[in-house]
Amino acid sequence: IIQNTNLAGIDINDISTGFALSCMRIENAGTDGIHGINITDLDLTDTTIIYSGNAVGHNGIDIDGLFGTSNSIANSNILGSAEFNMRIENTSASNSMAGVPDSLTVTGSRFTDTIASGVGADCIFYGALGTANMSLFISESVIEMCRTDAVQVDAANTSAMEFNITRSLINQNNIGINISSSQTSSMKFNIFDNVGPGMGLLNHTSNIINVAHGVD
Repeated sequence: IIQNTNLAGIDINDISTGFALSCMRIENAGTDGIHGINITDLDLTDTTIIYSGNAVGHNGIDIDGLFGTSNSIANSNILGSAEFNMRIENTSASNSMAGVPDSLTVTGSRFTDTIASGVGADCIFYGALGTANMSLFISESVIEMCRTDAVQVDAANTSAMEFNITRSLINQNNIGINISSSQTSSMKFNIFDNVGPGMGLLNHTSNIINVAHGVD
């Protein structure tokens, strides 16, 4: 257990050979639960990150530069963060080939409750800028009670993004899924098979799915 820190619960920088955490609880971090810069192949399993920070810019997971094809979050709970439960943004790519993006897979996890914070935002923000080449695949997860978007996926500049979500519950948010691209970026997405017990896109105060493209 890591709790009541003055700054981030865990601060990791420039990891190129993989970083794994399992069976951890990070509670009441002063800023981010996990803060990272230039991380390759993150493996987060059976971990809870709760009540991270108390101001704008304080997030459950906050990573600038997540690289590699084996990034994974599984069976974990990230909730009650000050702004974003998870914010990941890349400005470059480890591989520019369309079929080999820097990728993150989320399975069996919960991202909930940014509503309670006065500065709360998305439960998940996943952004590509510059020449980034990224993908996000979410399955069998719950994303709910988010002040702004449950999931926001954004691509800008000349970046490329692919987003898939399946067999998940997106519930009680402002916008369920917000997909945006601009300039000459590319965006592919697939929202499928989110129907059945414990699944669905439900009870949003604004759009269930919002898709936008701009040139600037």
